[in-house]
Amino acid sequence: VAPGEIASLFGINLGGVSATAAVLPLPTNLQHTTVFVSQTISGTTTTQTLPLFYTSTGQINFQMPFLTAGVAAQVFSSVEGVNSNGLGFLPSAAAPQIFTASLGATTIGVVAHGVGGALVTAASPATGGEVVVIYCTGLGLVSPLVASGQPSPVPPSTTTATTTAMVGGQQAAVQFSGLTPGLVGLYQVNAVIPQGLASGQQQLTISVGGTASKAVVTYVQ
Repeated sequence: VAPGEIASLFGINLGGVSATAAVLPLPTNLQHTTVFVSQTISGTTTTQTLPLFYTSTGQINFQMPFLTAGVAAQVFSSVEGVNSNGLGFLPSAAAPQIFTASLGATTIGVVAHGVGGALVTAASPATGGEVVVIYCTGLGLVSPLVASGQPSPVPPSTTTATTTAMVGGQQAAVQFSGLTPGLVGLYQVNAVIPQGLASGQQQLTISVGGTASKAVVTYVQ
């Protein structure tokens, strides 16, 4: 898990009736559920209350704050003041992952045409030389820094580490890597589809500071 990433916590009795945040900035209490993360640096422990996207009895979706990478942290939830057990983890500088969508039996990466914003699919493939928008999370620190739970600004914050993209084994020139304006925790990478790729299904990955995402399916022609 990287600082600023959209993350999920799973368990039992984490909350009550399912609820989704309806306002920005994101609330830190949703249907009486809260989530905390603590980190100790140089003997000083800091505990933060996390912004929540969604809560239910078995799952909570939240934004991880911009913690210090490489320093052990602990996350726990609370329902009306009753705390869960804690879960220890080690934040990474980056943990990039591309969002996916299911189209029938096929799972594809959430990649949009740079012009028009329609999803890249088998019926609407990207073309060589076209700029596409890859929606992802876990790209780590950005500049300027955005407070947890706050919508991303305009002009947008950009990632501080170098981002690369690969399509069909070829490098795609990255034109932008940073937060999507107006949303929370959502990153995007604007990249140029390489020329000369075979038409059809291709594998897409992104890397931040040398840490690669899992491959997802996209389509080119």
